[in-house]
Amino acid sequence: SRMAFAHGGTMVHFSADRIDVLFGAPEELPPAEALTTALRCALDMHAAVEEMSEAWRIEGEELPPLCVGVHAGEALVGTFGSEHRAEYTAIGPAVTLAEKLAQVAKPGSVTLAAETTETLPAGLTNQAGKLVLQGESEPLRMVQLSEEAPAILEREVQRRSA
Repeated sequence: SRMAFAHGGTMVHFSADRIDVLFGAPEELPPAEALTTALRCALDMHAAVEEMSEAWRIEGEELPPLCVGVHAGEALVGTFGSEHRAEYTAIGPAVTLAEKLAQVAKPGSVTLAAETTETLPAGLTNQAGKLVLQGESEPLRMVQLSEEAPAILEREVQRRSA
């Protein structure tokens, strides 16, 4: 959760096996900036989990690997529920797809739908296969962040802030 807040994300779900973080709500961000920020956050989360895993290994314990799915798109965001239980969250196809991408992501990876990469710098991703979604006639093309992604994203942030 520390990484989500450090990158300006809004944590909307936290459980033993899942963290959902929004970028661009409630504080609005241009879509390309929200996506880049989400990807940088995901990479920092991987680094933090790897660091924690080392400490746990010394104690003879094993942390489960982190699998991240990122998707960009519109969602209905707000407080949902009743007077008995309500929470601030996001719902919609983009949120559902991000969760599905996380479920099929390889351990240690950041997986995205290829369609979300149009605004991203070249060399940031590698092909990662296809995902068949219920109710869709065509499989979804997936990509994963490349090994060069951290350096590419850092250059992109510097370019935007210049």
